[in-house]
Amino acid sequence: MVKKNRENLKVIALSVNDDEETIIKMIKNGAKGYLLKDTSPKIFEEALKTVTDKGFFFTELVSGLLVNRLDNNNQKHELKDKEIVFIKHACTEKHTKKLQMKCV
Repeated sequence: MVKKNRENLKVIALSVNDDEETIIKMIKNGAKGYLLKDTSPKIFEEALKTVTDKGFFFTELVSGLLVNRLDNNNQKHELKDKEIVFIKHACTEKHTKKLQMKCV
């Protein structure tokens, strides 16, 4: 919602929820930071300054969740038959028009 309605607004989510899905959902919806309610005043102040200066602030907890999510999304994907044919032909010296006709 935040991204859609106020693109330039920098929001730091403050929550008691530390579950991965909640944090990812908040970030996907435009939060530039995510803090738990028991965050120290010093970290909260740092987050405000960092979001203002750099545009985002994430604690170790959130950074770890994001890295793990990215690692899990980097699973191998199977190529389709046409993609394999294209790659095989692209690695040869065939003329582009012939290559296009073979792959259609």
